[in-house]
Amino acid sequence: MRNMLVAKRYSKALLGIISQKDEKEFLKEIKLLKKIVTKDCDFMDFINSKIIKSSKKMEMFDFVASKFSNYHIWKELFLILLEKKRQSVLPQIIEILEEEIAAFLKEKNETAQQNKEGKTI
Repeated sequence: MRNMLVAKRYSKALLGIISQKDEKEFLKEIKLLKKIVTKDCDFMDFINSKIIKSSKKMEMFDFVASKFSNYHIWKELFLILLEKKRQSVLPQIIEILEEEIAAFLKEKNETAQQNKEGKTI
């Protein structure tokens, strides 16, 4: 439960940044990151390992972030998670972000559709 509360705080901060950017692009990046985190057990084992140095973990995060158009935002998130030793909440952060952005985009599309229908009457 504690991890979920921590993940919600990080997600809320990211949503504040994302709302000023392209939400659809962020959603694509989140879905790709979700695949990496959920399908690649080695990735999560690597970033959660107590043996591997933080610098090596950051290199891995940097490599992943370099694949995204919002590189700096993802890199900063990864850096903060590593500094606070909270990289284990990454899957929950991704889950919350995916749900929140998908809901926001759905609402945005519904509003646009309603506005369109209102103008055609």
